[in-house]
Amino acid sequence: MKSRLELRELRLPVSLGVSVEERAVQQWVRLTLEFEFQKPPMAIETDSIHDTIGYDQIASLITRFLEKKSFCLIESLGNSVLNSLRQFLAEKGISQTKVKVGVLKEKLPMPFETSGAYFEISD
Repeated sequence: MKSRLELRELRLPVSLGVSVEERAVQQWVRLTLEFEFQKPPMAIETDSIHDTIGYDQIASLITRFLEKKSFCLIESLGNSVLNSLRQFLAEKGISQTKVKVGVLKEKLPMPFETSGAYFEISD
């Protein structure tokens, strides 16, 4: 039996942009984080936060991580978030879990309207 946990559209400011001027002003991104368990977490039986991935922990981890970083591209941002989540899972001893990260940059420095640019990366 497989199961999945998603944290959808976590909206965070990040230093992001190709130019130095664009990175000087924080950009808003929306992250969608998906965890696919090969075996459901024990929390389905125990109803305990200690037996699953706490989304508050994940949100705090990613927020702290992005505060210290600067990125030119959403591709690099997505890969860095994915690696950070992999490290978190390894430290918690959570194995056999696939991770997917989606990054939506809301505003693009372009003269036309768009709902943003989206990049997705996964195991």
